[in-house]
Amino acid sequence: MVFCLDSFGHDPGLVRVSEGAKKGRLGNNKIGWNIMLPNFLVIGAMKSGTTSLYHYIKAHPEIFMPSLKEPNFFIKRDIGTRDTEWYESLFSDGRYAKALGEASVNYTKYPHYSGVPQRIAATNKDMKLIYVLRNPFDRTYSHYLHNIYAGIENEPFRDAIVRRPLYIQASLYYMQIQEYLKHFSREQVLILILDDLKHNPTGTVKRVFEFLEVDEQFVPPNVGEVRHQTKQKRGNGANIFSRYGILFVDNPVTLLHDF
Repeated sequence: MVFCLDSFGHDPGLVRVSEGAKKGRLGNNKIGWNIMLPNFLVIGAMKSGTTSLYHYIKAHPEIFMPSLKEPNFFIKRDIGTRDTEWYESLFSDGRYAKALGEASVNYTKYPHYSGVPQRIAATNKDMKLIYVLRNPFDRTYSHYLHNIYAGIENEPFRDAIVRRPLYIQASLYYMQIQEYLKHFSREQVLILILDDLKHNPTGTVKRVFEFLEVDEQFVPPNVGEVRHQTKQKRGNGANIFSRYGILFVDNPVTLLHDF
C-alpha cells in the first residue's frame, strides 16, 4: 500500500491507495494525481461465462469490481476528460483493493470495435487480461439467440451470420487475441475455457486469483452459480453450422495448446 495526497487540494490528510490502483493511472489525465483505474480486465468472450466469472471474482475481499459489469470504456475512439471522470468514479470505492477490474465483452469484438487494445495499453501497459473461450459453434449460436431474445435480431440464423459478420468474428479467438499481443506480453494474458469454469469452478477461479496475485485460497461463496445462461435447444453446435458449410479453425483447446 502507498499513501498520497488527495487529488482535489482540500488537504483532508492522507488518502490510502492500493498499488493496483496506482498502476492504473492515465498518464496524461488532468483530473488529479490520485486516479483510480483498473489493473485487470475480463475482455470476453461474449456468451462464454463472463457474467458468472465476474460474480465469482467480485466476491474476493482483495478485489474490487464495480456494480456495472460492462462499462465498455475502451471501445470509444475519442476518450475525453468527462469519460475518464465517469470511468474513474466506478472504482472510487476500491481504494483499499489489491486488484481492480471490470468485464466488458465488447473488448474482443475486433474489427467491429477497433483500437481497443491500443487504448487499454495507453492507459495501463501493465494491465492483466482474462479471456474466457467457448466452443466457437456454441458461442456464435448463443450470441444469435441472445440477440433474438433481446429483440435486436429477427432474421433466420443462416441469413443473420452472413449479414452480420460480428457473430463469426467474435468467435475467431486467435484473431482477437493477436490484436492484444501487439501491445501486451503473453504473461499478461490468462486464457480460460468455459467447460473448465462449469465443471471445475473452484479450481478455475483459483487460477484467476493466482494470476491477479491475491489470496488464491479464498473460495467465493457463490462459486458454481450460473448467471445469464441463454436458453437454447440441446444439440451439437457444430451440427447447426455444418448445414451451412461453416467450419471454425479456432477450437479453444487447440488454441490453448498453441498459445
